[in-house]
Amino acid sequence: SVSVIGGAHTNHCGLGSVVLDMQRLSDVSVDAAGRTLTVGGGALASHIQESANRQGLMVPLGTAPTVGMGLILQGGIGHLTRAFGLTLDSIVSAQVVLADGRCVDASGSENPDLLWALRGCGPNFGVVTSVTLAARRLQTFAVAARVFAVPEGRAPACALLLAYAERAAALVRDASADAILHYRHDGRLCLGVYDYGLLGAGDDAAPSGVGAGVAAMPHELVQEEEAPEISILDLYEREPYLCEQPRGTLLAPGSSLGFFVRAIFLPAALSSTAAEELISRMREAPSPHCFVHFQHAGGAVGERASEETAFAARRTEWSVVISASWPLADDTRLRPPCTAWALEAARALLPGAVGIYGTDLGPEDTEFAPSAFGENAHELRRLKQKWDKGGMFSCGFPLAPS
Repeated sequence: SVSVIGGAHTNHCGLGSVVLDMQRLSDVSVDAAGRTLTVGGGALASHIQESANRQGLMVPLGTAPTVGMGLILQGGIGHLTRAFGLTLDSIVSAQVVLADGRCVDASGSENPDLLWALRGCGPNFGVVTSVTLAARRLQTFAVAARVFAVPEGRAPACALLLAYAERAAALVRDASADAILHYRHDGRLCLGVYDYGLLGAGDDAAPSGVGAGVAAMPHELVQEEEAPEISILDLYEREPYLCEQPRGTLLAPGSSLGFFVRAIFLPAALSSTAAEELISRMREAPSPHCFVHFQHAGGAVGERASEETAFAARRTEWSVVISASWPLADDTRLRPPCTAWALEAARALLPGAVGIYGTDLGPEDTEFAPSAFGENAHELRRLKQKWDKGGMFSCGFPLAPS
């Protein structure tokens, strides 16, 4: 078996009997006139975005600066998603080394079935040495943050979360609103609401009402902040789940916190059942570093048919990232209950979900595998037999042959 290290954000990157570290294959070349970037298999998000920005361009990527090819191939949800789609929707072509040693191109005209599979389930089909991505004209953001104390009672707590969801789902495509259920350092459970609006999206474009209506929500406001204009690169320094809670989990190697993540895709109409479940789970979290992140999608994601790419969950309004985190100094005691907490929360949300994010799944996740690709799973299994019949690339998402 072969596994590949790009950004090394998942524990199963190093599970293969042969592990390929791609991190030095990190070149990014920009065709400014054609508005495309060719990205090496080891390039990280911050380097990709920085290279594009220097040429007056930007690419819809995720929100963490240190993720790599795994995100590009399996999804990619960030602050440009509602306007331009998932990162994988920007893939124009790819170069892939197959199990039999051949290096092939995958595009709309060459091996289009392989390109289809790569756009959602790429790590299962070969070693992607480079991809070409479509880019957009560089724009800036207006940002507003409001943090509310979650009320003690179940009904008012759920009302707060549902009020956020209703408002967020109604935003225009050029705006998004993430939210994070987290514990502050004073021990209070809070809901942070973070608005991001693209500036200069067209000749007549104006800021998209970022922050409008949030402060008027009938709950205790404990923190607020606005930035009228900020660059897409500077957003990496302000990501609340990277910088606020748990502090520093993903910002640098050698973090003192461990983490375990499962992300569930939910539709626009957040149910009261889901809201109650999430509030209840947070109240029972085994570590104060645990949090739930609502990554706002919708918009352009749903404008593609579910069969257009291997990624099938096109009705996704939120990627609800259930993040268990704990101090590594207490790893032996806290890792088991924190992991169980995340898995139990994912199971509870799954009946009302439109899918689960395959990028977090490893070979042991046979329980969640059927929910990752929906009706596209059958075609993926057929293509797995064509392109990797021997199962050389089997250390990521468990795509069984039958």
